[in-house]
Amino acid sequence: MSDAAEKGRALLLEIFGEAYVTARDGRETDFTAAYNRLAEEAAYGMVWSRDGLDLKTRSMLTIASLTALGRAAELRVHLLAAINNGATAEEIREAILHTAIYAGFPAARDATQIAQQVLTELGVLKA
Repeated sequence: MSDAAEKGRALLLEIFGEAYVTARDGRETDFTAAYNRLAEEAAYGMVWSRDGLDLKTRSMLTIASLTALGRAAELRVHLLAAINNGATAEEIREAILHTAIYAGFPAARDATQIAQQVLTELGVLKA
């Protein structure tokens, strides 16, 4: 395992928690294993682990990017990461609202609904 892969795996566990990573690993197949290793090594071991931005800021940028791209499934995952990285519900809401101006209202509307659902499930927002 390369240094970046080891760093990525450790950071993935820190950001998402052992339960999430264990569940993801349990769903892994021969087909998905290569993608999982690429994400761990490149995304987390080479980019997320860099100096220059803290994890909370990286989470907020990721939420904005995923909102703009309309990537609902990945947004759900990174909302968990954002909370684990110290973001508040209010900060997440503001990131989505800010994204609406530059990426469009339909994308931000979807992201707002997803965030409300996920943050309620995590117990961050009241039902």
